[in-house]
Amino acid sequence: MTDGVIPVVAPPPYKNRRGWLVAFGIFEILIGCVLLLLIAASMYALRSAPANPAAPVNVAATMAMVAVMYGAMAIFFVSVGIGSMHARRWARIAMLVVGWCWLAFGVLGMAMMALILPAILQNARQQSSTPMPAGMDTTVRVVMLSFMGLFFILLPLVFVVFYSGKNVKATCENSSDGVSGPRKPIVVIVVAAWFALSAVSCVFMMFFIRTGFPLFGTVVTG
Repeated sequence: MTDGVIPVVAPPPYKNRRGWLVAFGIFEILIGCVLLLLIAASMYALRSAPANPAAPVNVAATMAMVAVMYGAMAIFFVSVGIGSMHARRWARIAMLVVGWCWLAFGVLGMAMMALILPAILQNARQQSSTPMPAGMDTTVRVVMLSFMGLFFILLPLVFVVFYSGKNVKATCENSSDGVSGPRKPIVVIVVAAWFALSAVSCVFMMFFIRTGFPLFGTVVTG
């Protein structure tokens, strides 16, 4: 007899975060679209700027390299965004690797900017022909540090916290069961791609800077 006996329903092993993964995926795709718009804006600024052969930096080549880097970042964010919308394991791991690197560089960059910003403002004040308004230094510091804190610390921190959640991990693990992924570890692939892009950018910089390029303690010119 089971009269009066209330069956005990086991709680689900995890909370399904598929909806949040879709939302974060859409946001990552939007970041990729913004990067593509930055490429278009850079190309427009390059065509509008007057040519200056005497400039120490090859502006056209520099802008081309920036466009390549923005393009690679756009491809990454769009790809990871699509993977996140499908709750793929590789997308979560890739976003965690990039998020932690992004956050680490952001903290270092903000600390460095906080140290050198007073010297930059003092130099600008000395070279300016007109005196700066009172309180301008404080306004510039607050705006720049707030901007860096938002885009280089808060934004990657949100990605890291979200994709580190146990429910998000469980959702991706269960959704990726039976789905074939990359044979190599995702962390190795992301780090290898980062180092490859850095190496290519260093080689291209030799052709961009006309005044010389430091190479193993020697300045290469020509």
